[in-house]
Formats: sequence, C-alpha cells, structure tokens
Amino acid sequence: MNTNRTDRLTERQKQCLRLLYAHYKPGEIATRLGISTDRVNQLLKAARERLEVSRSIDAARILHEAEADPSHIMGAQPVGVAAPPRRDEDSTVFAEPAGRQADIALREEHAPYQALSAPRSSELPLPVPTRRRPFNELIWYQRAAWGLAIALGATVLAGAMVSLQNAIH
Repeated sequence: MNTNRTDRLTERQKQCLRLLYAHYKPGEIATRLGISTDRVNQLLKAARERLEVSRSIDAARILHEAEADPSHIMGAQPVGVAAPPRRDEDSTVFAEPAGRQADIALREEHAPYQALSAPRSSELPLPVPTRRRPFNELIWYQRAAWGLAIALGATVLAGAMVSLQNAIH
C-alpha cells in the first residue's frame, strides 16, 4: 500500500511533509528545521518524485495516511512533532497536554502533527536577530513598542546633547 512507498522517503523529507500537512509554508518549514527554503523545496520535490505524485500536499497526505495506518510500524514519535492531544472522556473536545497552550487552530485529524514550538521565555524579545532567535518573530504591537522606545531614547539623547552644547557655550 502507501507504506511501501513512504519507506523510500528520508527522515528529512518526512519532516517537511509532516509540517506541510500541518499547513506550514516552505519558508516556515525552513525556519523550523533550520535549513534554507530552497532546500525545503528540493526535499519536497524529491518526496513527490519518490511517491510518484505531482503535488506536495498529495505527498504529505500519503505520508499521513501511511503513518496513521495501524499496520504501519512506528518506532518512536517523529522528532519535532507533538504527541497527539488526549481526548476528554466526557466530551468530544480535545484537551491540550499539560503546560501547553494552543496557538493555532487545527482540524482534528491534523492535531497529532502540530509541530512543537520553542518554549516561551520571559525574556524581552529584541527587534534584531540573535543567535537564539535568528528571525524577527515580533508581533505588530511589540514592533510598535520598540519603535516608540527607540524614538523616545533618540529624543532624550538629542535633548541631552543640546543641553550639553548650551552648557559649553
């Protein structure tokens, strides 16, 4: 069935397909996996060729169906993918695992493949790239706050310089 075809995929191709199935774009997949967008596109193309389909989403669907198949032997939970959320016994609503908040809404069949996000820290998010955060992930109001803080700092600095110049003359 599909399992034989998916066995030909590399682990990196499977990671890309899982994230694609969870509605991530190639740029977002590249960021999460720490590779270039071009590399993601190459991996998706190779996966399409190995699975003999013309669209990446079809390849992702084939992989999802193969991994959801109980006859498919799954050794461990795929790296970077959250465990399926547990179902409350008295309701049909999925509950998030303890300590996690849902930051995006997924359909029920996509929930097991929601990618794990980096734990949120209490540190101040900087508006410049750093080693820990190589991309700007600020929300609009955080950007606005940084803009105001920089403008206020520049105004205070300019005022201090004018005061210093007046004190010298």
